[in-house]
Amino acid sequence: MKFKSRAKRRFIAIVNELSRKNAWRLLAMVRDSPGVTPKLTKKWREKKIDELQDLVEDAHRNGTKKWIHKIANQQQVIFRKKIEKNDKAVHVRDHLAKKWNPRHPVVYVPFKKGAECLKVGRSDNGLGRIASQSFNYYFRDARRVVVYFPKSKKKKLLPALECALTHLYRPFHLYNRPAEKKFLAKCPTCRDMKAVKKIIRERFPL
Repeated sequence: MKFKSRAKRRFIAIVNELSRKNAWRLLAMVRDSPGVTPKLTKKWREKKIDELQDLVEDAHRNGTKKWIHKIANQQQVIFRKKIEKNDKAVHVRDHLAKKWNPRHPVVYVPFKKGAECLKVGRSDNGLGRIASQSFNYYFRDARRVVVYFPKSKKKKLLPALECALTHLYRPFHLYNRPAEKKFLAKCPTCRDMKAVKKIIRERFPL
């Protein structure tokens, strides 16, 4: 079975985005695959897809950072020791409302220490949603919060921005990826991860 020409071009483009080391790992996975044989199982194939998608996610990190910087402004709020845990979320809202429209759609990322991300969340209706989460652990335990304000097409870009930040920071508790909405902007990383899944399933049908 051969790749469709469009899928093949996309696959080559993905490989070219990987580092030299990861490119060899990716090609080795495909080369060593048993193909369509009785030994091929869905569990094995899906495991390989997960491995390939992890490589694609890593390959996109620098590009994801640039894309986020291009489409959104960011503001960081650092918590001083005198701020009570239950007051942190309200402090974020009040601090940012001095400069930003409080109804501006946002994506918020609380961090515990260093780059340890507690959550990536979004609010279609602005800073009020952040303040309403005062008692949630991801604000109570946070040492800082970074809030992203889309520069244009605010609500159209918001789900894709949330998804891209989830790929970038990999929150401590991640149960589900952010849902993509029809007719809205798509996360570039998810686009290529889905392309890998489609290609491998076509190449190795059960």
